Amino acid sequence: MKKLLLLPLVFTCLFVYAQENQNHTSSKPIKKELFSLKQLDVLSNNSFGIDKATWVKFYNKTNVLLEKVDEESFLNYVVLKADGNFNDIACFLNYYGVDLTKDMQTLVYKVGKDEINSSTVSAYFTSLQPHWSNLFSEFQKNREQLLDEYKSLRGAVGGNLPKPLGCGSACTNPGFESGTSFWDYWSGDACTSANPCNQVAGFNTVQHELANAGAFDAVIGSALPVVPPGGGNNAMMLGDGPITGAYASRASISFDVSAANTSFTYKYAVVLEDPVSGHSDPERPYFRVKIRDASGNVVPCGDYEVIAKPPIANFISVGNNIYYRPWTTVSVPLTSYIGQCITIEFTSSDCSQGAYYGYAYIDADCNPLELHSSTGSCINAGTTDTLIAPPGAASYAWTNISAGGTTGIVGSDTSQTLAVNQSGTYQVIMTSVTGPTCITTLSIIHVMNQVAKPIADFEVTPTPLLGYNPVGNFINKSSTDVVYWHWEFGDGTSHPNTVTPSPSHLYPKAFDATYLATLIVKNTRGCVDTSTRVVLVGSEFSFFIPNAFTPNHDGMNDYFFGEGVGILNYNLSVFDRWGNKIFVGNDITSKWDGRVFNNSDIAQVDVYVWKVVFNDIYGEEHNYMGTVTLVR
Repeated sequence: MKKLLLLPLVFTCLFVYAQENQNHTSSKPIKKELFSLKQLDVLSNNSFGIDKATWVKFYNKTNVLLEKVDEESFLNYVVLKADGNFNDIACFLNYYGVDLTKDMQTLVYKVGKDEINSSTVSAYFTSLQPHWSNLFSEFQKNREQLLDEYKSLRGAVGGNLPKPLGCGSACTNPGFESGTSFWDYWSGDACTSANPCNQVAGFNTVQHELANAGAFDAVIGSALPVVPPGGGNNAMMLGDGPITGAYASRASISFDVSAANTSFTYKYAVVLEDPVSGHSDPERPYFRVKIRDASGNVVPCGDYEVIAKPPIANFISVGNNIYYRPWTTVSVPLTSYIGQCITIEFTSSDCSQGAYYGYAYIDADCNPLELHSSTGSCINAGTTDTLIAPPGAASYAWTNISAGGTTGIVGSDTSQTLAVNQSGTYQVIMTSVTGPTCITTLSIIHVMNQVAKPIADFEVTPTPLLGYNPVGNFINKSSTDVVYWHWEFGDGTSHPNTVTPSPSHLYPKAFDATYLATLIVKNTRGCVDTSTRVVLVGSEFSFFIPNAFTPNHDGMNDYFFGEGVGILNYNLSVFDRWGNKIFVGNDITSKWDGRVFNNSDIAQVDVYVWKVVFNDIYGEEHNYMGTVTLVR
């Protein structure tokens, strides 16, 4: 089943109520309509696996129940409590409608299952208010930005979509490595027009799914990983997979083109089910890519479409009228659009009659459109070096235009990479996957001569690091020609820096651990050297305990406890001023919450005596006593 999101609101946040009330003569408050089941589009789908007919019955039953409940008042209370503006509600719903829709879907489900009735429905809305308050607080933090973005939306007329909000920013998160942010999303119905019908703006957890590396497509299996091989950790599944129902999905990314992102490289994989007969071409499942300029015009060579109608070029049949295209890379040159806003739009669709499916996976990257060398100019002439062109072309044709023909070229001159053994000006002509007339020409002046390589060197102090506070000071001792330092600390973290070559790093607490740290340096010619060192976290014990705490459940300093490393057989005892033992902890993780042997009440404000006994990792026993002040 599909879950639709909040319907796009076509009025600005500041004036929504005034405009709406001009068009309604009913005395019913317009805010009620903004928060209705219909406005949140709860009927169109559910996430509980309930069949459509039963879901409609649940929905109607809930509507009858809500006739006696002013659910809007529960949201109004959240706004009032936060000193908010009622005129912000429409904008708030536009950005957090997914969360509110889920809450209302849960209400419909529980009403349908008789878990909520007229006597308990108000309690359900009351239970939601802390969650709504958190959402509204987040909204208020970004209120001005969200209002500006909301005002920029234009109504969906004639298939047009709200104006993309991404422009004004550099290319950000093209490969979904930071989740789903920066992209714009829509879901709607498959139809025969140029765009999906009844489009709803917003991320839809059914029609848009963040795919993680290591998994495979449910239909194709291991032949189709859901993230492109050699790519990152994530990709986006566009569509609801092998589920029929005449649905369509769209995702787009918009950014300002600069010298840093003159090449947009996208990767896609598609699964289509062929209806065989009884369908016109516009009715069949399809996958479409369109690249638009700031005016919404499709740029040259920026249009790709495939429909489920064999023979389908470059697709593989797996039987049962199912075809798939393995991961395919396409590089789009954007040099002509530097300083302009570009939008790349991906759409997948089922067949419009509802019985056949289509879906896709997408991934992307932004890079400069240029050739580069695997080693720069750090090797001798006569030694083979590798030149690398941007990925994603259907074909490559290399020449040495300074010496003529294939002089200096070793091996194939028709691959993305080119082996060369002498200096020269090398040129590549790349033909796009989108068609033979889409050609990009790049060149590079490549000089091969011996250049003094940098020397990477460093030391780490202290040695070993302290087990309880293992901060390492990384002292750079590399050669003076180095202009870039990249640190890999060996614990999964790194630190690239061109300003501070000698960083400090905090490792996890431990009483005996070893890490392998690596420094990679570059000089002004791009030549690289690497150095590694073993970092030891020393075998030792250490122990710390505070002298006051505040068990008032505010999330800060609520517990009294000791901590350290290299500690065994730990026992903590707490006594009141009359010598009565009121707490015992038999593990280093034991924490006193201020209560007397877990009674319901917190002990009185006072000074208490504590005693700690433990053995260290060398078997030596330690006894400590002190006082702690309980403060409220």
